[in-house]
Amino acid sequence: MRFVLTLLVNLLIYLVPAALVSLGSMRLARSSHDEWKLLAWVPVVPLALWGPFMAWGVTRDPTSHNLWPFELFLWGTLSLILFGAVLRARLIFGRPRKAAWRR
Repeated sequence: MRFVLTLLVNLLIYLVPAALVSLGSMRLARSSHDEWKLLAWVPVVPLALWGPFMAWGVTRDPTSHNLWPFELFLWGTLSLILFGAVLRARLIFGRPRKAAWRR
């Protein structure tokens, strides 16, 4: 029972970065259209996968991820790069919006 509670607490702690990035993805998805709404959620994937992996590892062995802040920095950087890639791709490949004055 203690193992399960520790795992749940660790999941809550290590999924906070994914939750914060998902706020940015939600905003990006709202300003997008068509398939770009789905692609806006891609930057959340690395941190959402990292959280349970870290929670499981730390629950099993508390010394297994002593350098977790560096891991968080690397996965967070990857998420930011993915945000930039999605924004750039949307700018390049997205359909042009109609001007309001050309109706």
